[in-house]
Amino acid sequence: MKRKFAFAALALAAAMSLAACSEPTVDTGDTSADTSAVSVSENAAEPSEITAKIIADIEMSSLAEVQSDRIEMYLDVDLEKVDSFSMFICGSGGFADEVGVFKMKSDADCEALKTLITERLDKRKVDFEDYNPDEFEKLGKAVCGVSGNYVYYAVTPDSDKAESIIKGSIG
Repeated sequence: MKRKFAFAALALAAAMSLAACSEPTVDTGDTSADTSAVSVSENAAEPSEITAKIIADIEMSSLAEVQSDRIEMYLDVDLEKVDSFSMFICGSGGFADEVGVFKMKSDADCEALKTLITERLDKRKVDFEDYNPDEFEKLGKAVCGVSGNYVYYAVTPDSDKAESIIKGSIG
């Protein structure tokens, strides 16, 4: 049953990513942490489109979408400062897979959210350190960043690819 649900979710995500056609963007490969000079394209994708593409392109374990009424269970984010977001976590708890993209109303609020995400990832490392070494390693390779008014993070089997998808979608 779980596999059918996961397959259906991935199929839906793939369909959403195909329906969300946009102009192609060029990934310059710049992964610097300096966000002051980063500009976001006017054609930047919505967070839900970005996470759908990541889910379609990278195999992850039984993800469940986090809705706005449950986000405080995972992040103490002030939703009044968020324009839109998309966040998925592993539904089973046995895997560390997570992906989240937040479009903030103001660039000024991005660093505070990035700090909250970093704190969450640090807590997850403690949870998985002795429980599941492979997932602990995955958390060590997680990406978290800010690009314009977007804040993102990804804990996946290929976090570099996830970050490339995010940056390519934001522009």
